[in-house]
Amino acid sequence: MINGHGSATLCSLAGNKALPYSPELERAIVTALVLRPEMLGRAAALEADSFADLHMRAIWCALLNVQARGEVVNATSVIDELAKTTPAISPAEVGAMLLDGHGEPDEDRFDTATRAVAAMYRARVAALEVEALTTELIAPFESPAFPAATYLMDIDRRRNEPWISLALGDETLAELRPGNIALLIGGTGRGKTTLALS
Repeated sequence: MINGHGSATLCSLAGNKALPYSPELERAIVTALVLRPEMLGRAAALEADSFADLHMRAIWCALLNVQARGEVVNATSVIDELAKTTPAISPAEVGAMLLDGHGEPDEDRFDTATRAVAAMYRARVAALEVEALTTELIAPFESPAFPAATYLMDIDRRRNEPWISLALGDETLAELRPGNIALLIGGTGRGKTTLALS
């Protein structure tokens, strides 16, 4: 509950990326709101996606649905709403969650927990954006025409092999190790293909 201590842990939300969330804080926020729905205004920084735990997200949505209809928000109304929208969450689970609470929710701790969960959500969004941008930038190099990762592993595997001269006639243009890549740039008819095939 809010009066206890929640710890941030890592969850895998996208592939193998470890992303921050705190099941204890998410549970504490939702429990506090079921017990004291008038505190909902203090959680304006949160939205459904702020909750990484899908059960806490469903309970949050049920809470908002009950409130939006102008009904009294309490354990019974939230359980009834969950029975309609998310039957996978049993009344026993919500009841156990409320029984696990440590008395009246403390407003200062509630505010701190809300800020922490909102910050963890922003961190998850930022991590997923970085992953998407990185994938977008790397994708052209991962195409069958240029499998960058394969070339890099091949270069690294051959790092202790002897150098090979890339020569044009008697002139050495560069020294490369087997597996290295040399870019040939020049105008049409300047001998790029001939050099590459020699």
